[in-house]
This record gives sequence, C-alpha cells and structure tokens, in this order.
Amino acid sequence: MSLPAPLLVGRWRHSHEEDLGGDRVFRREDFPFPPSRGRQGLELLAGGDLVADEIAATDGTDQVAGRWWLDPDGRLWLEIAGRRTRMQSLDLGELEQGRLVLHPV
Repeated sequence: MSLPAPLLVGRWRHSHEEDLGGDRVFRREDFPFPPSRGRQGLELLAGGDLVADEIAATDGTDQVAGRWWLDPDGRLWLEIAGRRTRMQSLDLGELEQGRLVLHPV
C-alpha cells in the first residue's frame, strides 16, 4: 500500500487509549482527547523533517528532532534522535479521516 505523503504532513498525537496489541493510534491534534498526564506526538513536516514530542520525566514535553520518509513499498520510516523505527500505516481510509494507525514491522 502506498500512502500519499501530503496526508501524513501535520501534527499527530498518540491516542494511547485506542492502542490495540502492538498497533499505535495517532490522531490529528484537534481531536477531542480525554484528559491524560502526558501524550506523545509527532509533527511531520513537508520536507521530511519531524519533531517528536516525548513525555519528560516531570510530565512535561521534550521535543526531539528527526526525519521521516516513505519507502517504495509505502512503509513509513521514522528516525528520531538516531533511533530508526519502521512503521506501516494499516488503513488509508482512516488516515483520510484524521486517524493514523501504525504498527511495528
């Protein structure tokens, strides 16, 4: 499955309440999330840069720079602070509705 990169660009927040098994669910930032002590996030920029919001030790947010790209098979690669993780979107239809479901490959 090949994903159009423009659908991925923007800010995404981890909706950990919706995770199932190894799948991780991300929603657009304007989604009405329930209260949470901390929420990881990603900002995927059009040029391939990213900013990851990670939960800090004091429940604050640490921002970490990285890169993202799609390979020819449509897999989404994230490289955050030197850690490379390959993830794949499961459902393009949900992506268009502001829900990004990823799972480690």
